[in-house]
Order: sequence, then structure tokens, then C-alpha cells
Amino acid sequence: MAEKREISGSDFGDPVRTNPTGCLYFVLAFSIMMMSVAAYGIWSEVRHANTLKQQELNIQQRRHDLAKRQYTLDSLRYFAPGRQR
Repeated sequence: MAEKREISGSDFGDPVRTNPTGCLYFVLAFSIMMMSVAAYGIWSEVRHANTLKQQELNIQQRRHDLAKRQYTLDSLRYFAPGRQR
């Protein structure tokens, strides 16, 4: 008769559970630190882009206000009394 054997997933016997070592903790800490540095870099670039966009909108608003004032001045000059048409 065939003998019953328990089949394990490894040829070398049962897997041995090891406790995390200092190297693993260092790699985890370093990875977390690098992710936080990358996140800060992305955040600062987005903040800088928002600042530039806000400045661009302010410039456009000033140009629009200047164009409105110039139109008003031109209208007053055109309809000024004493001007011949």
C-alpha cells in the first residue's frame, strides 16, 4: 500500500517565519520618507502653478479695466462740445 505523505509547498520543509530585522525597518522608513518628499514636491509645484495662474488672471483683469477706461475717455473726447462732425 502507498504510504500517506503530507505535501508541503516547499522542498526544504515548512516555511520559517522570521521577524523583521533592522534592515527591513530602515527600508520601510526610507520609503516612507521618500514618498513624503515626493508628495511635498508635487504639492509645492501645484501651489506655484496656482500662484502663477492667479497673477495671470490679475493681469488680464487690469488690462480689461484699462480698456474700459480708455473706451470711456475716447467716448468723452468724441462727444465733447465744440467738436465738429
